[in-house]
Amino acid sequence: MITTSLFIKPIDVLFLRGNRLFGGPGTHGDILMPPWPSVITGAVCSRMLADNNLLGKATAMGNDAPALINELTGRLMPIYVSLADEKKNELYFPAPADIVFEKQNNNETLPDVHIVKPITTSVLAGCTSSSPIPAPGGIRSASPIKPDSGWWLTTEGLMRHLSGEKIKANHLRKAKSLWISDLRLGIALNRGSRTADEGRIYTSDAVVLSDNIGFVAAFRHEKGALPSEGLVRLGGDGRGAELFPFDSTPVELGKPQKGWKKFRMIFSTPCPSPGGWLPPGVIGTEDGSYMLDVADCRAKLYSAALTRYEVISGWDLACHAPKTALKMIPSGSVYWFEIQHGDSDALENIWNDGLLAETTDEEYAGRWREGFGRVWFGKA
Repeated sequence: MITTSLFIKPIDVLFLRGNRLFGGPGTHGDILMPPWPSVITGAVCSRMLADNNLLGKATAMGNDAPALINELTGRLMPIYVSLADEKKNELYFPAPADIVFEKQNNNETLPDVHIVKPITTSVLAGCTSSSPIPAPGGIRSASPIKPDSGWWLTTEGLMRHLSGEKIKANHLRKAKSLWISDLRLGIALNRGSRTADEGRIYTSDAVVLSDNIGFVAAFRHEKGALPSEGLVRLGGDGRGAELFPFDSTPVELGKPQKGWKKFRMIFSTPCPSPGGWLPPGVIGTEDGSYMLDVADCRAKLYSAALTRYEVISGWDLACHAPKTALKMIPSGSVYWFEIQHGDSDALENIWNDGLLAETTDEEYAGRWREGFGRVWFGKA
């Protein structure tokens, strides 16, 4: 497989609104950062089709359009999307859900970092819970803390966290140092008269990236070459962005290691899940436990740290129709497993191909091609 990493630098502000694009008068459109992987994958694939004069054919083929991409690149697998500083060659990732930042009284002071750990049943004696897994995640603190948000990790910080090492202050970046939101006012137009529609005023947040900051997208593919210069269109508004090659991508980030007795599965992108929380491939058993089977390895799910599921849709450019809205596990969600038999190096199949590679569901297969369902692994 060929690994290609691209640096994508927006020319102007971006409108990344997720499912919150339309609404009634006075609607406010919140931004979505980082964007869904489908935003980046769709832009790169559209550019490839345009370069090969295949856009018209893709539109005519509708749901069969992915076959054209397969002809150009073979099996194309988006790995992850992050932010990066093109001058420092440094990548930045949102902190996973098993990291809690304690806010300090002085807003300029770096936060204390707490790591979420599974809480044993002995600690929970006398407590009742609706959790279907035996050891909910939590932190231990002598006093209540006020959590802080908006912190990102450098590549080294994420790698240290995945290996179970302590995160240091120089591994943290505040989101506002990478990008800020800019409030914009919009007025809907009447398509017939090309005049403003009465009462249809809305506001929306735009993403303004800091100097030298852009997106990095990593892909694996079997053949051909991805576009690495020129322009792409990002998001539903088609905002322009420049393409450049990027060489400082850690291609083995989150790769599982042999000999782990326990491990963490961390979602680098959102993942479809019928119930909104259970990863694909994790199956409930008769005794109420949940098992993950990969090759000759079986692992038991015993804890998790995640927020409420999100609903993700989108717009199908080939079919000119909205995509089916699916419940998804949020990116950054963390699951703890314990090996029952076999070895943890079997997890490399999931790390390479994602959780949706073998799905027979057409909706899930489409999301896999866009980059959903990607995971990293870390030592527990």
